[in-house]
Amino acid sequence: MQYFVIALQLTVALGILNVWMLRPSKATPYRGGDAKNLREEFAAYGLPFWFMCVVGVLKVGLAIALIAAIWIHRVAQPAAIGLGLLMLGAFVMHLKVKDPIKKALPSIAVLAMCAAIALFSRRVQSEYRQTQVGIQGEIEQRRDRLRQRILDFDPDSHGYQHHQRKSGRRRASHPRLA
Repeated sequence: MQYFVIALQLTVALGILNVWMLRPSKATPYRGGDAKNLREEFAAYGLPFWFMCVVGVLKVGLAIALIAAIWIHRVAQPAAIGLGLLMLGAFVMHLKVKDPIKKALPSIAVLAMCAAIALFSRRVQSEYRQTQVGIQGEIEQRRDRLRQRILDFDPDSHGYQHHQRKSGRRRASHPRLA
């Protein structure tokens, strides 16, 4: 499940970064109205330039948060919900200008992936916590075994007491063995 969520996070994040960082001035068949770039697309929706800037900062920031969520699991759900809401807004804008459904497909697909990330990231986070608890318990057990080996070490016999017990040899001169 964890790898599935990571794949979704990377797909969504890299797709958003591609549109907003690498291709904002390029025409695609998915731009709203008859727009050739992002600025024209927002104008076709009747939205001002400053609003495009705010949406761009939010989308890029949340995409980066989704990438960071690979290591900081608690960030995944809020970032996915935020991006999902922005994608819902994009879908509504496509409906507003009466675009064919083909143009709205990327926003619907990203919305669905964000919903899956938000739903499954909670499960992945709890699995991660359980793994951490298991690892912590194993570390404590190893530490206790090492502590016991240190306590059992007998420097006079150049070995460990439990080895001596197995062989039946004991040195009565050692204070702990007398």
